[in-house]
Amino acid sequence: MRGRGAVAGAVGVLSVAGCGLVGGGGSHAGFENYTDEQVTVSIQGTDHVLVLPPASNAELSEGACVGTGIVVTRVDGTVLASFDGKTCPATHLMVRADWNVYVTDDLTTSSPGT
Repeated sequence: MRGRGAVAGAVGVLSVAGCGLVGGGGSHAGFENYTDEQVTVSIQGTDHVLVLPPASNAELSEGACVGTGIVVTRVDGTVLASFDGKTCPATHLMVRADWNVYVTDDLTTSSPGT
């Protein structure tokens, strides 16, 4: 886990209503944005980029582990957090209203390094 200065190589942009995301429960990676601003979640090593409007949530439709890490950015491009490792169905990412970002995966909780 470490901070990164830029978001690398995302090709496609997905919104909560777009292709590649599903709603409602299930065994898919989940993402929540509790802020009053849009945030972007990029799954590194893939073309998955989730644009989460304020106060929203989404799930990735992948049923297997993908990518090499996650980068979360604000609208102005500021990196809020980055996490190393695959995004799996058990992965859950939450951007809290205070801009802290947390990721859980198989009951292991991580917070970003600086």
